[in-house]
Amino acid sequence: MEALLVFVYRQSGRVPAVEPNVGFEISWILSTLALMFAFAAVNPSLAGRVTDPLARRALLTAAVLVEGLVALAWVVPIYELAGSGLDLDSDHSAPLMAPLMLLGLIWLGAQPFIWSSKVRAEFSRH
Repeated sequence: MEALLVFVYRQSGRVPAVEPNVGFEISWILSTLALMFAFAAVNPSLAGRVTDPLARRALLTAAVLVEGLVALAWVVPIYELAGSGLDLDSDHSAPLMAPLMLLGLIWLGAQPFIWSSKVRAEFSRH
């Protein structure tokens, strides 16, 4: 959907930057959520490759921060590379920022529960 939006705005030639609309906002939020679920599914195998507990904690901390940033902001570089850019400074983008910030807080807040020893032990039994 994002590629189609970029194409349409590029062909019109009258808009220098794309302003997020409702369809754009919904697709960005849903894709952010999908990326977060995918990253959460991949992290246990990433953690399993490191045996040292301190190195594993450092790796997971860095991975979670980078994954959260990628999940929240993946759309911005795509639009910049396409040459249209995003207009996120306007008042119209306020409804988009609140859910993205909430998803970011949930992503960071859920990590201690996901990586607690009790939860990991429960998953390793199944």
